[in-house]
Amino acid sequence: MNQFLQYLASGLITVLVGYFTNQLPNLPDNLKPWVPLALAVLTFVGSILLIQQSHSGNSSAKTVIRGNTLKGKQSSIKATDALVERNQLTGESSSISTRDNDSGTQP
Repeated sequence: MNQFLQYLASGLITVLVGYFTNQLPNLPDNLKPWVPLALAVLTFVGSILLIQQSHSGNSSAKTVIRGNTLKGKQSSIKATDALVERNQLTGESSSISTRDNDSGTQP
Protein backbone atom coordinates (compact mmCIF):
# COMPACT_ATOMS: atom_id res chain seq x y z
CA MET A 1 0.00 0.00 0.00
CA ASN A 2 2.81 2.39 0.87
CA GLN A 3 4.43 1.84 -2.53
CA PHE A 4 1.13 2.58 -4.28
CA LEU A 5 0.77 5.85 -2.37
CA GLN A 6 4.31 6.87 -3.33
CA TYR A 7 3.55 6.24 -7.01
CA LEU A 8 0.25 8.09 -6.76
CA ALA A 9 1.85 11.08 -5.02
CA SER A 10 4.68 11.25 -7.54
CA GLY A 11 2.19 11.11 -10.40
CA LEU A 12 0.06 13.90 -8.95
CA ILE A 13 3.10 16.08 -8.29
CA THR A 14 4.28 15.48 -11.85
CA VAL A 15 0.92 16.52 -13.30
CA LEU A 16 0.74 19.67 -11.15
CA VAL A 17 4.33 20.72 -11.84
CA GLY A 18 3.88 19.98 -15.53
CA TYR A 19 0.72 22.05 -15.70
CA PHE A 20 2.22 25.06 -13.93
CA THR A 21 5.43 24.78 -15.95
CA ASN A 22 3.35 24.86 -19.10
CA GLN A 23 1.89 28.17 -17.92
CA LEU A 24 5.29 29.87 -17.77
CA PRO A 25 5.14 32.99 -19.97
CA ASN A 26 8.86 33.10 -20.89
CA LEU A 27 9.17 29.47 -21.96
CA PRO A 28 9.34 29.15 -25.77
CA ASP A 29 6.33 27.39 -27.27
CA ASN A 30 8.43 24.68 -28.89
CA LEU A 31 9.77 23.61 -25.44
CA LYS A 32 6.45 23.61 -23.59
CA PRO A 33 5.35 20.09 -24.67
CA TRP A 34 8.68 18.56 -23.59
CA VAL A 35 8.98 20.07 -20.09
CA PRO A 36 6.16 18.01 -18.51
CA LEU A 37 7.57 14.85 -20.10
CA ALA A 38 11.04 15.58 -18.71
CA LEU A 39 9.57 16.27 -15.27
CA ALA A 40 7.52 13.06 -15.40
CA VAL A 41 10.63 11.01 -16.22
CA LEU A 42 12.66 12.65 -13.45
CA THR A 43 9.85 12.14 -10.93
CA PHE A 44 9.46 8.51 -11.95
CA VAL A 45 13.19 7.85 -11.58
CA GLY A 46 13.18 9.64 -8.22
CA SER A 47 10.28 7.54 -6.93
CA ILE A 48 12.01 4.32 -8.04
CA LEU A 49 15.15 5.37 -6.15
CA LEU A 50 13.08 6.29 -3.09
CA ILE A 51 11.37 2.89 -3.08
CA GLN A 52 14.69 1.06 -3.49
CA GLN A 53 16.19 3.02 -0.61
CA SER A 54 13.23 2.24 1.63
CA HIS A 55 13.67 -1.49 0.92
CA SER A 56 17.44 -1.50 1.42
CA GLY A 57 19.33 -2.01 4.67
CA ASN A 58 19.10 1.71 5.40
CA SER A 59 15.49 1.45 6.43
CA SER A 60 14.42 2.04 10.03
CA ALA A 61 13.38 -1.63 10.47
CA LYS A 62 16.81 -2.58 11.83
CA THR A 63 17.35 -5.00 14.67
CA VAL A 64 17.96 -3.05 17.87
CA ILE A 65 20.13 -4.41 20.67
CA ARG A 66 19.16 -2.21 23.61
CA GLY A 67 19.20 -2.42 27.39
CA ASN A 68 20.94 -5.78 27.83
CA THR A 69 23.21 -6.65 30.77
CA LEU A 70 25.84 -9.26 30.01
CA LYS A 71 27.20 -10.56 33.34
CA GLY A 72 28.48 -14.03 32.55
CA LYS A 73 32.00 -14.95 31.51
CA GLN A 74 32.44 -14.62 27.73
CA SER A 75 28.81 -13.60 27.19
CA SER A 76 28.12 -12.32 23.70
CA ILE A 77 25.39 -11.10 21.39
CA LYS A 78 25.90 -11.34 17.64
CA ALA A 79 23.67 -9.75 15.04
CA THR A 80 23.77 -8.60 11.44
CA ASP A 81 23.36 -4.88 10.76
CA ALA A 82 21.93 -4.02 14.18
CA LEU A 83 21.71 -0.82 16.17
CA VAL A 84 23.46 -1.13 19.56
CA GLU A 85 22.27 1.17 22.38
CA ARG A 86 22.50 1.39 26.19
CA ASN A 87 23.88 -2.05 27.02
CA GLN A 88 25.91 -3.02 30.11
CA LEU A 89 28.80 -5.41 29.67
CA THR A 90 29.99 -6.45 33.15
CA GLY A 91 31.08 -10.04 32.52
CA GLU A 92 34.65 -11.00 31.69
CA SER A 93 35.25 -10.96 27.89
CA SER A 94 31.64 -9.99 27.18
CA SER A 95 30.91 -8.59 23.73
CA ILE A 96 28.22 -7.38 21.40
CA SER A 97 29.12 -7.59 17.72
CA THR A 98 27.35 -6.75 14.49
CA ARG A 99 28.37 -7.18 10.89
CA ASP A 100 28.40 -3.39 10.34
CA ASN A 101 31.10 -2.96 13.05
CA ASP A 102 28.82 -1.15 15.52
CA SER A 103 30.09 -3.18 18.46
CA GLY A 104 31.21 -2.91 22.03
CA THR A 105 33.43 -5.09 24.21
CA GLN A 106 34.21 -5.38 27.88
CA PRO A 107 37.64 -6.74 28.89
